Amino acid sequence: MPGWQLALALGLMLVPLAVATAEGQIDRLKRLATEQARAIAAESYPDATRIEVSVDDLDSRLRLEPCDHQPRAQPGPGANAAGRTSLKVRCDSPQPWQLYIAAEVQVLAPVWVVDRSIGRGDRITRDHLRQESRNIAELRRPSIKDPKNAVGRTVRRRVHAGRVLSSNVLKRRRLIERGQRVTIRTGSGGLAVKMGGETLQSGRRGDRIRVRNSSSDKIIEAKVIDENTVEIGR
Repeated sequence: MPGWQLALALGLMLVPLAVATAEGQIDRLKRLATEQARAIAAESYPDATRIEVSVDDLDSRLRLEPCDHQPRAQPGPGANAAGRTSLKVRCDSPQPWQLYIAAEVQVLAPVWVVDRSIGRGDRITRDHLRQESRNIAELRRPSIKDPKNAVGRTVRRRVHAGRVLSSNVLKRRRLIERGQRVTIRTGSGGLAVKMGGETLQSGRRGDRIRVRNSSSDKIIEAKVIDENTVEIGR
């Protein structure tokens, strides 16, 4: 057989091998990205009942230098634990390279849902809530983690049955009630001064309320700091 015919025959024989090698490389990269995306989701949502990862197809023409160790995968730009995300796969030696792989992560996890509609200004009871599994990626806002953080609080607007309950519909919890004895704090550091007082208004964290100084009987305006403290001078 002439030399050129032999070379052509050998070349044709190598084409399927090259294709198979490229396909194997792509499959390994997709598996690596899938495992990393799943691990991120599992860490972010330890109570997830199901995690599904779908990695976008890679260019079949992709050719990367062999790595002398297992390539590393990590979150890429704009990565998310659920929903649309990206993974960066990297090799450091012998020939450094990195590749970004896009994926879709579906996470089913238990969330707190409104079992029956709650009217604006109504107070939430435990009977208003039930737990069910939802796709986290489809939620506009995260669900409350613990119903104890919602029971007894009122809602800013009407919440219909079947809606996931998120903290943004809850009114801030009142820390201080009218007529309560509190500590009035002023100054800072070593110059801080504390005195007793009585609140003339109820308030939530950050609210400015009227307080009567128990020593001078003077009425002042102070900022609510916690359940027992208000602060003036800031």
